[in-house]
Amino acid sequence: EDLLTCEISQSLKDLRESYKSSNWLVVSGGNEKELNDLFQYRDISNYFNKGIFGNPRSKYQIISDYMKDDGDIGEVIFIGDSKHDYEVATYYNFDFLFMSEWTEVHNWKSWIALKNIKHIHNLKTLLPSQ
Repeated sequence: EDLLTCEISQSLKDLRESYKSSNWLVVSGGNEKELNDLFQYRDISNYFNKGIFGNPRSKYQIISDYMKDDGDIGEVIFIGDSKHDYEVATYYNFDFLFMSEWTEVHNWKSWIALKNIKHIHNLKTLLPSQ
């Protein structure tokens, strides 16, 4: 319910505009149908040109299936806010950015320091300099 009314960062639109040629997809632990309906309702599904994916498949299975379908996917930047996101990105040898603005990881500062994980606060950090 919170996702139906929460603020959508203007940085999402600006970032997508700045990286028009990049392929974007969502790999979530949330229900895939609900996510697609939500993103459509919030009018942001068009930002994710490679799809919006979630359970019942695991993040590992979603990425594995995607790689089988698309073959060489090139460079990947996996932006996540959980330890599981980091584990999945590491498993596939993807570059990983931990985004703290939405995280629920307890003591995330200590954890990213221990693991030497690159960190951003939010999407605005990734926007090219004006």
